[in-house]
Amino acid sequence: MKKGFTLIELLVIISIIALMSALVIPNLRFGEEQFAIQNSAHKLVQDLRRVQQMAMSSSEFNGTIPEGGYGIYFKINENSYILFADFSGDKLYNEASEKILEQSFFNEKIIINNLFSGILKSELNIVFTPPDPIIYIEPSDDSMAEIFITDQVSEKIIIVNKAGLISIEDSE
Repeated sequence: MKKGFTLIELLVIISIIALMSALVIPNLRFGEEQFAIQNSAHKLVQDLRRVQQMAMSSSEFNGTIPEGGYGIYFKINENSYILFADFSGDKLYNEASEKILEQSFFNEKIIINNLFSGILKSELNIVFTPPDPIIYIEPSDDSMAEIFITDQVSEKIIIVNKAGLISIEDSE
C-alpha cells in the first residue's frame, strides 16, 4: 500500500486555499479601514472628555488656571485638531493668545470632513469653562456640534451637546 497524496488531491487542496485567500484578503483590508476610523473617533471623544475633565477640576496650565477654560479647535479638511487653554476668555482658539496643550492627529487617511452647529462651519471651537463646565460651541447657531470624520469610504459623526453629552454615530 502506497502512502502519500496524488497530484489531483494536491491540486484540489491548493485550489481551496487559493479560493479562501481570495475571499479573506479583501475583507481584511476593509476591516483595517473600519478600525482606523473607529479608533480615530474614539480618540477624539477621549480628548473631548479630557478637556472637559480639565475644566471641571480647574486644572492649572503653567501655574495658572485659564480664564476661559479648556477647549478643542477644529478646521475642515484637516487631519488634526488642537487642544488649547483659553487664556483670553473669548471662547475661541487664537494662535496669539491661547496656549496649545497639544495638536492631536488622526490616522493618516482620516480628515475632518464637515463641522455642523446649526449650519455648516469651516472652523469650530468647543470650550469647557471651570468649575461647573459650561460648554461653549463657537461659532454656534445651535445647542450642539457635530464633527464629521471620514476616510473617504466611511464616516463617523461625533456629537457634543451643551449639556456635555458626547457620542459617536455612524453616518447614514
